[in-house]
Amino acid sequence: MKIITEGYRIPFSCDRGLVPTFRSPRNGLGCLEYKAWLVSTLPELIAVGAIREVAEQPHVTALVNVIPKATPGKYRLIVDLRPLNQFVLERSFSYETHSVFRDVLEDGDDMISFDLESGYYHVDVAVEDQKFLGFELFGKRYVFCVLPFGLRDACYAFTEVCKVPVGRIRALGIRVLPYLDDFLCALQNMSAEIADEARQVFERLGFLINFAKSVTVPTKRIENLGFVVDTRAMTYELTPRRMQKFIAAADTLNRESGKNGLVPARLVARVTGHIAAAALLLERRGRLHTRYLNHSVHGAAANRAWDSLVRLGDGARAELNFWQELLPTLGPAPIRRPVRPAATVRIASDASDFAWGGVVLVAPLGVFDMASTGALPTGVTDGMLSAPLARGTFSDVEAARSSTWRELHGSALVLESFVQAGLRDQVVDLQVDNLGSSFIFANAGSQNRGLDDELDLHPEVLHLEQTAADARLDLMLTWVPRDLNQAADDVSKLVDPYNYALEASIFAELGALFGPFDVDRFSDAKNARLGRFNSRYWSPGTEAVDAFSVSWANVCNWVHPPLPLIARSIGKLRDDRGHGTLLLPRWPSSTWWPMLFPQGRSPVRRVLRINEHPRAFFAFESAARLGHGLRAPWTMLAVAVDFRELPRHI
Repeated sequence: MKIITEGYRIPFSCDRGLVPTFRSPRNGLGCLEYKAWLVSTLPELIAVGAIREVAEQPHVTALVNVIPKATPGKYRLIVDLRPLNQFVLERSFSYETHSVFRDVLEDGDDMISFDLESGYYHVDVAVEDQKFLGFELFGKRYVFCVLPFGLRDACYAFTEVCKVPVGRIRALGIRVLPYLDDFLCALQNMSAEIADEARQVFERLGFLINFAKSVTVPTKRIENLGFVVDTRAMTYELTPRRMQKFIAAADTLNRESGKNGLVPARLVARVTGHIAAAALLLERRGRLHTRYLNHSVHGAAANRAWDSLVRLGDGARAELNFWQELLPTLGPAPIRRPVRPAATVRIASDASDFAWGGVVLVAPLGVFDMASTGALPTGVTDGMLSAPLARGTFSDVEAARSSTWRELHGSALVLESFVQAGLRDQVVDLQVDNLGSSFIFANAGSQNRGLDDELDLHPEVLHLEQTAADARLDLMLTWVPRDLNQAADDVSKLVDPYNYALEASIFAELGALFGPFDVDRFSDAKNARLGRFNSRYWSPGTEAVDAFSVSWANVCNWVHPPLPLIARSIGKLRDDRGHGTLLLPRWPSSTWWPMLFPQGRSPVRRVLRINEHPRAFFAFESAARLGHGLRAPWTMLAVAVDFRELPRHI
């Protein structure tokens, strides 16, 4: 490799001659705080060839600083090369991590690990590029002769160099996880001789091993990259030290945010950094419950203003509370990825520009509460109250939002509706024909922001997750082509000409006169005037689909029926000996009129004309999509009835 034979050359994004000179006016405070260590370390660095003193001013003289290492009493010399890094190419590469290595670990593997002493210092920098890596200390000028901490390309260069020993160890049949200067090796029945052979690969190539931080005797339980890897139990867990730092970071953020709501962005980033580092254990939870925390610092991150103050909103506080509750109970996670069982329930969902709809395609018998449905949903029908579907409409504000938002919101309402119908303890495949919504759900949310700069789509993902969790559902959102989602598409485009409601203030007046009402018999989640309601299709919160399938006795009913169902509604009140208020047209010649005003005793207790109000009706949808504030073309009556004391023949 050229890096080894000729020395490392900095990959500039421009001609070397165009890189401007720079001289830092000062060094970091750590140089003063740890001066004694620095004074003793400089001669050692010169002796091993890591730095050299120069007489001329380097092309770039950077700020240097000293920071403590994780091991007490150990320190690291770092260089602030940001002025240089803006002219250095950022070469993309991927670290190997446990997210991949977990798939090659085997039950009962023996493991060893190696940590290299001053890993970067094993890579020499080409002499002609050393002038770009200068610094000044105690009145003297120096340049780095090896890779320094702080150079943009250093991780890439060091990882490339380490491919040589990694390749040789893998040629021995040993599985290796390299991560910068840490190397975890695993093998079934690893003998001491094989462990020594792996160690000697590094030593023969000139790498210095830090034996104090290495594990050279094969073991089945080992600490690596912040995790405890246990091949006997086949689990991962956080090391005690990592867990303590995680909890401390969350506690600090919670304490500081409780003062005036403003916290340094750095404290938020520290918590989200711990969450990201623990992704192996947290998996979906780690992404699902950090969106608001990340959102709170997106401005600071863009400007690298980590000391700026940011405000934690309600969503970020909820996420912080989630982590504080979870961390004390966070246990080991399996090394093997869990195999998701096959779906037991398949639901198709879709959203049009004005409504959402869903239909159950496959479900085991007994999953749903059949008292209200009569049969499992199997498709779209035109029957007034056959109710094989979940359906609802969007408000004007909701209808104006993006198609992805409507798909996610509609999917959440479809799922909530079928949970209301009795869906519990199943593996659910919710099929959608919007690729964006399925991707966002699979990715555990989105950082997408709306016009108000707030998270736009993530609340709908949380809605789906919470609905599934409450019903103990294992939920997946699967994309299907539109032509395979026709049933749900048809439902979302159904127009219900009878989906209307009385204007809220008029309803309140009637409630004061004739109520209080208990149940709204013909409604849905969008236009219900009461907390208890029945609906034509499954809808979040509905007590029953097909109002005629439940008793109307012993409650005060609000009955605003579709015109074709007026006679049946009056008959239902009569047969159940119910009472309540009917909203219906003044049609004395209709077939149902004698049911209310017969010869003899009438069930009617009071009648009120309501047409004089200029906005008597609020139309949620109609065949012409007419909007709001409609008035009926005929006289409308609010008729209070009571069948409780009347003979059955009335």
